Amino acid sequence: MKLKLLFLTIALPAVSAAQGFNFDAPAGFSLNDENPVPVPSAPEIDRSQTGGSAENPAAAMRKAYNEYKMALLNKGASNKDTLRKQASYLELKRQYDEYAARNPQKELETPSYLCQNGGAGKTCDFLPRLKNFMEGSEKVTPEDLALNFSSTDSNSLTPLRDREEFWGNLVRDILAAKSFIHVQMFGMQGDSWGQTLAVLLAEKAKSGVEVRIVADQWGARMMKLNKYASQGLFDYYKQSGVQVVFFNADPKDFKNNYHFDHRKYFIMDGKVAYNTGYTMEKHMQEEMFDLAVKVQGPIVTQLNASFLTNFVYNGGSFRGSDFNSFTQKYLPAQTGAGKQEATLAINVPTLQHRVTENYYEKISGAKKSVFVANPYFTDNRIVESLKQAVKNGARVQVILPRNPENKLNSKNAMYHAMQLDKSGVEVYLYDGPENYGRLHAKGIAVDDTFASIGSCNMDKMSLYHNFEQNIESEDPEFAVKVREHVFGYALEHSTRYKRPTGLSALQTVVYGNLTEPFDKVD
Repeated sequence: MKLKLLFLTIALPAVSAAQGFNFDAPAGFSLNDENPVPVPSAPEIDRSQTGGSAENPAAAMRKAYNEYKMALLNKGASNKDTLRKQASYLELKRQYDEYAARNPQKELETPSYLCQNGGAGKTCDFLPRLKNFMEGSEKVTPEDLALNFSSTDSNSLTPLRDREEFWGNLVRDILAAKSFIHVQMFGMQGDSWGQTLAVLLAEKAKSGVEVRIVADQWGARMMKLNKYASQGLFDYYKQSGVQVVFFNADPKDFKNNYHFDHRKYFIMDGKVAYNTGYTMEKHMQEEMFDLAVKVQGPIVTQLNASFLTNFVYNGGSFRGSDFNSFTQKYLPAQTGAGKQEATLAINVPTLQHRVTENYYEKISGAKKSVFVANPYFTDNRIVESLKQAVKNGARVQVILPRNPENKLNSKNAMYHAMQLDKSGVEVYLYDGPENYGRLHAKGIAVDDTFASIGSCNMDKMSLYHNFEQNIESEDPEFAVKVREHVFGYALEHSTRYKRPTGLSALQTVVYGNLTEPFDKVD
């Protein structure tokens, strides 16, 4: 409760009445967490036109590169399909290089911080395509969501741990926003914390600040299977001038419905952003230990470029805007923020898994140290990567929740914990200063040269099926800060895992093997 009182009395002076939630809520907005409200039908979005990606040499090369990387990730370098996809990518890269040589002016239309990696080369066609999306001459395709921006080195990165640091910093920057606030969010509810944040964002919208939200249809509790439906919450947003669109996986785009947009980030005025694992729900404000990265610099522009693309894909519109004014407002050049390198790593179902690839590569290649914190820890390849790090001579420390969200997932995680403990990995269970051990953090730090923090868990859902997003950096100063400030704190409030013996060990093995198939649904 200390944080809520601090939030309501200091961070929200303009809406202090929210302590009693006495605002003009629409009919149906229940203030009682136990009373669900009517559930809306999913919005219909026309994606029948796929746009011109096939005719765009840059887009074609990026698609081929992603297909090659997917095969490399799933099948290995020597697999025949991987080799075929590699050859296809190299041919399309040759064609793109010829195209770029013939059309050098095209490359100047997009600034370097919005250019994308295409393997051995870069493509700089983002702004012309975004202009087409805005005007409606092209439809945003799933491939367009698989953004792979080049790393930038003029950023300021601040790792944040636990509730007080995250919510306090975020709310101050929301209150300071003058132009726009963009939120992409998985978890939203019409509970007390969801209402508090709704008041804050609604007040900003009423004051003239543009507020837009991209919410996952399932994570926003908008489906009938959810206990607390949130229709009233989104009615309130709409009536307050907040623009909201919903993601609901289209089987035509992603092969099936078994995908969620699990990302969570906030952008204020295009100057500061927060990438996190925290959601806009009461248990996240009251109980959970999670992480975030506060960022300033060109990576904020990259985050907003991703948001704008997703907003239009999910039915949002900017039609009628002057594109030059639009880019100056939403995608400005960023200078003077800092000197730290950063990469926006994005997972897109069936198309791109940058976070996943880097988890495997960085952990298995560690030489000195590996720190991992994750609440959903069931992927066998992650386990093997950690074992490899031990073989390399690295000290490996893994922090798991003592009191997990998902008990079934935890059965499998404890089976892996037993395996890792036998292999020389130090496994810890997070207790927390309050002793209830609600760890929701997703982060790694390797060799004081790499750190990654964001939304991506270490199970098949996050690694392969969901939209996920981490901020990664090879800046040593940031990596050390993550190790000291984040993992040092987490380890201080954790207890070393004790490997079970006798009947308990047998039960762990049995439960682990029984739950193993639940993580083999890729």
